[in-house]
Amino acid sequence: MTSTMDCMEFKSIVVDLFDRETDPQVISECERHMAECDECKRYYDEMAHVTALLRPRHSPVNSTSRRSRRWLQTAAIFIGVLMLSGMAFAAVQLVKSTSRARQSQSETVQPTISNTQLSENDSTMLKPVVYENAELKAILGEIATYYNYKVIYKSEEVQHTRLFFTWDKQMPLEEIIETFNQFNRIHVTVKDSQLFVE
Repeated sequence: MTSTMDCMEFKSIVVDLFDRETDPQVISECERHMAECDECKRYYDEMAHVTALLRPRHSPVNSTSRRSRRWLQTAAIFIGVLMLSGMAFAAVQLVKSTSRARQSQSETVQPTISNTQLSENDSTMLKPVVYENAELKAILGEIATYYNYKVIYKSEEVQHTRLFFTWDKQMPLEEIIETFNQFNRIHVTVKDSQLFVE
């Protein structure tokens, strides 16, 4: 037989299951619901465990006094607070990880200043530039501008190749080209202040 009880109703009367004077029909309806709902079964098991821990050791197990009922209510409140705080913590962690993922996807590389604008004493401008999952067109565009070269692509497809690359501005252009040529899908050649990319 299927239970007609929903989870909210179950959680509102679950404390009564620990009372020895609970109506047998209510107990059987709750047991049917727990057989169908794993979440409510776990909720009941946690409550039973906490109740056992909170039960005063000096009072009899069969006691149905007000005092034992208060212990049950305290246990129910304690479990409810634990569950809510756990869900809140999980939600915060989910939001943080989602925002980090979006931030890393939306990061773009800042354009560099051309070689003629760079002063010799400005060492901060010579720091390496890190490209994370950037298109080859963006990477080579900045490098070519820095070295005062023009980039010519032999195919449209190669421009959209995405790379993780670190550009050290103190390296000669020839070494940078050698690094690009180590990638399987990219071949760069230099001729007359032009970079040819195949």
